[in-house]
Amino acid sequence: MAFLYENLLAVADALLDVKNVGTAGRRRAVSTAYYAAFRRLASLCAVSLASDREDFETVLRSLNHKPLLKELKSEKARTLLASAGVTAEIGALFEALLNAREWADYSSAPTIVADRTKGGAKLTRADAAKLVSDARAIIAALDGLNEAAQHKLAILLTIPKR
Repeated sequence: MAFLYENLLAVADALLDVKNVGTAGRRRAVSTAYYAAFRRLASLCAVSLASDREDFETVLRSLNHKPLLKELKSEKARTLLASAGVTAEIGALFEALLNAREWADYSSAPTIVADRTKGGAKLTRADAAKLVSDARAIIAALDGLNEAAQHKLAILLTIPKR
């Protein structure tokens, strides 16, 4: 049985594999890839902290995109991930993916790619595939964390700071 985030990645891949899917399909692939990464982070937190199904759902629903990003980019998160052997810059990848998801879902601009915003440029399959690959890298890094690192990351991402 596949996890939701795995199914979301499969949907993103499928959207990229459809011929003539167009910009709308590539936008959906980008948005879906972001939600795969977000859902993996949320489920990591919920599994680490919840004792039953009700608590699991409470933890899942407690996470908000921007505060999660802020903590994921923090020095504490970078140190924790580096000490756990994660070499990818998860915070930066997640930020780029979040920005791309917001563009894909809400912008009327033809592309998020900064150097191609003029002249009728559109989001290419390669652009979208790179973002899907980034989501996959985030998920792989999270999957590679040991239980102690997952627990510490869950606490960092879910408990509000004063």
